Amino acid sequence: LLKLGLVVKSQNKLRVAHRIYSSVLNQSWVDQELVRLDPYGKIRFKLLKLDEIATLPYRLLTEVFSWTGHQPFLFQKLGQLLHESESFIWAGEEAARVEQLVQTRIIEHWETQAAGKHLKEIRYRLLNNQQCEPLHLLRLYQAILQEGEVPADGSREQAELVNLGLLAEGQGKLRVANRIYQAVFNLGWVERELAQMIHVVQEQPV
Repeated sequence: LLKLGLVVKSQNKLRVAHRIYSSVLNQSWVDQELVRLDPYGKIRFKLLKLDEIATLPYRLLTEVFSWTGHQPFLFQKLGQLLHESESFIWAGEEAARVEQLVQTRIIEHWETQAAGKHLKEIRYRLLNNQQCEPLHLLRLYQAILQEGEVPADGSREQAELVNLGLLAEGQGKLRVANRIYQAVFNLGWVERELAQMIHVVQEQPV
């Protein structure tokens, strides 16, 4: 960008070189070009029709994606909630508006909210897993929540958490698949479930 002359360096910071550039090559133009250059962005744009509800639809798309990751159901559900809110999203409001919807319509009292059925299914498959010992799955998931990420080692437990959709792999690391899962199935939730499992095991006759 410095070589192109679009930006200049001043006091160890970069800024747009000229007001004409920032006026012509503005945020709206950047959003249009990002969509054009990103084929998946085009598909998501058509799917959610974000250009109908936001001044900067690509920035809104980025915020939706930051919460849902690659999970298609959550992605579509959050897009639907944005349309149902029937309130236009102006530039600069994207992050706050998406977070508000996620907190109030998905995370808080999540069992009865918009994604309740989807989240309850994940919980059931985790706590009643037939492929791995649920206690081991929970302890592994707890470690990932605490550390942020762990190296992928191909273990059965890691593979099963990826299969459940709770974890995603990238660059040889495993991390929680999206911010919604991380908020719902958080450390407090894991600790309660672990305590319950351990209590049940201790109560069983020898």
